[in-house]
Amino acid sequence: MPPPAPQAEDLQVELRQVCLTRGATVVLDGVSLSVRRGELVALLGASGSGKTSLLKLINRMLEPTAGAVAVEGRPTTEWDPIRLRRRIGYVIQDAGLFPHYTVARNIGLLLELEGRPAAQRRARVDRLLELVGLAPATYADRFPAELSGGERQRVGVARALALDPGLLLLDEPFSALDPVVRARLQQEFAALARELGKTALLVTHDLQEALRIGTRICLLANGKLVADAAPDDFLRLDAPEARAYARAAGLGAAPQG
Repeated sequence: MPPPAPQAEDLQVELRQVCLTRGATVVLDGVSLSVRRGELVALLGASGSGKTSLLKLINRMLEPTAGAVAVEGRPTTEWDPIRLRRRIGYVIQDAGLFPHYTVARNIGLLLELEGRPAAQRRARVDRLLELVGLAPATYADRFPAELSGGERQRVGVARALALDPGLLLLDEPFSALDPVVRARLQQEFAALARELGKTALLVTHDLQEALRIGTRICLLANGKLVADAAPDDFLRLDAPEARAYARAAGLGAAPQG
C-alpha cells in the first residue's frame, strides 16, 4: 500500500493528476505522486513508460500538458527555471562530465557560476570528493577520460551535491557499470543520501536496484502509476506488472489475493 498522505510542509515534490502528451502520444496519463523530504523513491518501469519524462517535469525541462507539478510547495511553472535547477542535483548515466574540464572544475562549475570565491570552491570540491570516496590529491586534477566508469559516476554524484540541494534526480546513473561496481555504488549512494538527509528520485528498469536503494518503489507502465509501495510490500503486490518484475528478478511471483 502507498504511504499515508504527508503534511504539506513535509513535501519535497508533488504531482497532481499530471498528463504529458507529445502530439498524439500519451507519455504520462493522470499521474499523482507525493514525495516526502528524505524519501528515496525508485521510479521503476520499462523503456517508454514515462520515467525520465517525469524527472524532466520536476526540473522544468518539460511542462505538463495538464495537472500540476510542485517542488517545495511551489508550482514549477512559478519557478525561474535556472534557480529551480540549481536547487536540484541531477545525475545521468556515465555522469555526463565535460571531457575538457578537470574533475575539480566539473564538480565546482555550478559554484563558479554562482560566483563563489576560488578558495571556497576548492574546499567544497575537496569535501565532496571525500564524501564520494575519491581522494582529492589523487583525483581533483584528473580528466574524465582518466577515470573508470565507477569513478566518473562518483564525480557525477559529487557534482550534483555541489550546491547542497535538498532534492536529487538520478536517471539510470549506474546502469552502464559492471554488476559488482554497480551494486557497491548503489549501496554507497543510498547510505550517503540518508546521511546527508537528501530526497531522491531514481529512474531504473532494474527491480534489484530499486529494492537496494528505494525506501519506496513507484512502478510506471504505459504512462500510468500502477504501483506505489515500500520495497518489502512491493514484492507482495497483486498488480500483474509488479508480479512480472518480481518473476523477472528471480524473486518469485507475489501471491494473489
